[in-house]
Amino acid sequence: MGLGDSCYHRQIGYIENLHFLEDVMKRYLSLSFALLALFLAACNGPLPSTDSTPASSVASASTPSPSESTDAEEQPADAPQETLPADLDWQPYEVSTFASLSQTEGLTDVSEFSPAGEIRPLLDLATVDGYSTAQGFYRFVPREDASSNLCYIDFASGQEIYLCSQPNCAHADASCTSWYPSNLGILLPIPVGDRLVVLHGGSPSYASLIGDDALAQIEFAALDGSGRSTGIVFPSNVQITSLPRGGYAYDDENVYFVATTTMESSTLRTLCAANAVTGQVFALCDLPNEEEKIMGGVGSKLIVSYSPGAYDMSISAADLQTEIACIDLSAHTMAPLFSYPYLSVGGIQGTRYIVLTPDSKLLTYDLQTGQLVRELAVTLPEGFDPQNMHGDGLFGGKILAHSFQISSSDAPSQLFYCAVDTESGDAHLLNAVYEANGAYSPGTIAAETEDQLLFAYGQETLLVTLPDGSQISYPHYQYALTQKDDFWNNTGNYAIVAHP
Repeated sequence: MGLGDSCYHRQIGYIENLHFLEDVMKRYLSLSFALLALFLAACNGPLPSTDSTPASSVASASTPSPSESTDAEEQPADAPQETLPADLDWQPYEVSTFASLSQTEGLTDVSEFSPAGEIRPLLDLATVDGYSTAQGFYRFVPREDASSNLCYIDFASGQEIYLCSQPNCAHADASCTSWYPSNLGILLPIPVGDRLVVLHGGSPSYASLIGDDALAQIEFAALDGSGRSTGIVFPSNVQITSLPRGGYAYDDENVYFVATTTMESSTLRTLCAANAVTGQVFALCDLPNEEEKIMGGVGSKLIVSYSPGAYDMSISAADLQTEIACIDLSAHTMAPLFSYPYLSVGGIQGTRYIVLTPDSKLLTYDLQTGQLVRELAVTLPEGFDPQNMHGDGLFGGKILAHSFQISSSDAPSQLFYCAVDTESGDAHLLNAVYEANGAYSPGTIAAETEDQLLFAYGQETLLVTLPDGSQISYPHYQYALTQKDDFWNNTGNYAIVAHP
């Protein structure tokens, strides 16, 4: 079967929403989930206010809160129910063993945790390096000396700045509020209300070079980058999990993430929460299923996915299913909701869960009941292969996905970037595709406002030099802002984000 064999598809399936930015064969041979791409630095422009962004205006990269969005199709007619049907198979989950097994100190007792409002998804893609409020986008930009800067793209001005208010600052050491000592591993800023939650994923393999900066940790700061404080530092055997089996979500106070503890003969994956208001960090429950990943929420309940048999290479990926389950964080119970083909792409839109399947069907599930409410056949554009597709999020009532047509020559494999309307099923190709390092990549959407989209229009490679003289290459993305209609209609009208 060549590139279409089950092993290849399995690796693609593991990272259903991960974009590989190299050639398909290179992507098959080498998966790098620890390095998230970060981008260029800038130094002039308005800093975000520490008190100008109410909690209700905070948006994820994929799903804006109702106060920000005017897209009727993304807003359910009725608010999410706080109580799912009693006939679901609710089962209690055990108290997490994470604290004792990982020897993590400083966790707050889980009895003190409670969700705060509606849980929303955060887009988890390798090509998305930050998250947004209604006013701007936060991300880390790597420096050549292996440190990094917290930067901010202001939607109004179209400029990216260092998150620093000091005049004539070099942004190169701890005297700068934007400077962080390491850019190794996951480094993500997530705005929640008037605070930032900064996830340091951890890079234990570099502990001999950078010491404690290699440890996973949770930090908090104001939206202007000031007032930084450490919530918790994890031991060296713990990492905050990214792709393929991590995922993130947030509510009015908390960021939800997955921590992985590596032991001698096994690993433990644990659902955790960091409270931006109190600075507390909680281990909520252990995740026993294969590839269990945070997908988002419905009301104050968390939605997760998992794929039984995903690590059994004797099973064809085409025969696997993705299971969706709901976690009631207040009642400490979990219930299965529904399942769909493993190679599908999609996610949460309001109170609905929508997927595009490998057999070109659009399935819509009600997250309040777990029921399939719609099945729609879709005619996909010529060249787009639903058997080998990768998800790029849901925006504007559309599922975004891309697929490759393998080239037999040295030329880059052709990429087809597709938008599928979740209501009508209409599908068309997008021309927001760019070439970098000998491969094509989709212009992934990173954030949206009422009328604009922030998307990647290009990519550069930055060589980072470690203390021992070795180098790591980082892809970092060039962003542009465009009107939504221009993006969907392929007009090519966009404004490149300015970098001083």
